[in-house]
Amino acid sequence: MHVFNFLIFGVQSWVVQTVHAASPNGPPGSNVFDIFDVDQSCVSRDLQKLVNEATEMAYAGSLIVNQGATGQSLPGVAYLYGLFGAAAAPDDEGTRPKDFSTLQTCFQRTLNFLAYGVQPSGNVFNGKTVKPRLYCDDSSFQHQARQAQATQLDGQLATDGNGDPLSIELVYSSDFLDFIEKNAAFPEPHLVNIPQTSDHPAFSQYIFTDRAQLCAPGRYGQTFRAQTHSGGENPVPIILLCPDCFSYGNSPSLGFSAPTYVGQSLDDFLPKGTNTFLHELFHFAPWWPSANAIFTGDPAYPQKDDLAGVTTLLYDKASTNAQSYVYFGLAAWYSLYKPANINGQSQTLVFNNGYGEILYEGP
Repeated sequence: MHVFNFLIFGVQSWVVQTVHAASPNGPPGSNVFDIFDVDQSCVSRDLQKLVNEATEMAYAGSLIVNQGATGQSLPGVAYLYGLFGAAAAPDDEGTRPKDFSTLQTCFQRTLNFLAYGVQPSGNVFNGKTVKPRLYCDDSSFQHQARQAQATQLDGQLATDGNGDPLSIELVYSSDFLDFIEKNAAFPEPHLVNIPQTSDHPAFSQYIFTDRAQLCAPGRYGQTFRAQTHSGGENPVPIILLCPDCFSYGNSPSLGFSAPTYVGQSLDDFLPKGTNTFLHELFHFAPWWPSANAIFTGDPAYPQKDDLAGVTTLLYDKASTNAQSYVYFGLAAWYSLYKPANINGQSQTLVFNNGYGEILYEGP
């Protein structure tokens, strides 16, 4: 089905044609405009393709992780050990970890967002659930000095009782201290003006990061979850996809090529764009502050996108590493839906350590 979306930004408008069709590999992805407030910087990007492919990977990952957690599937158990480092503790040798609820919850919440439009509980502005805002470059983000006069949520410049200007680092001191404590570095403030939507009025908010240029070369994306502002507000979450993400990866689309030999790396099949998009969603979708909040970050740095680095993580870090979930979803998708073509023969491979192996279930 073709859906035509008309979005109005100020006095300008643009038309995007999207395709929202059922997938044979699980539930269809939501229409991108039903789950995101999409910025005009994304007008030339095929976002629906990202949503559809990410939904398939999240669904495949959810199936396999549930089967593995309950011991129903040998590939599922193998994947939990290989891609999430779920080896038994030394004092519990020979048994699987007893609780895989974090893995199951992360996959389910991400799938619920992509396929069914379920927003994380923290996405609230003025008491109303809001959609995250999606950007495809950093042109809307104004880098400012920490000592510059702060802009308030209503867009007005901040002043004290005498009308004297108040700096960003003073107005948002608690945000600064929190950032310094978590990152051991001073934050770089970026001001972004969020336009009015049917969910909320226009407003301004700061994001704090560790770099002056958000989309520097080699940067693919970043997620800013909804969080309590110093002023007591709960701003709209932001997902930023940088231009480089749309040319990153070794496969132009999910399933573009089949494995051709045993030992082939998952990195050979990373779909362009979808890798970064789903990575950012694993930061965003599992974060439910009011219900079992799960902080899925990047503890594999500096090797967050390196397969060898990811597969060596122990369970406690792998289970909160966004890229581990991406690799798991990709591996599950290939095992379920894309057989290998090895010497002209169809073979189902498992990628329990990130590299394709033939699964032998017999004695």
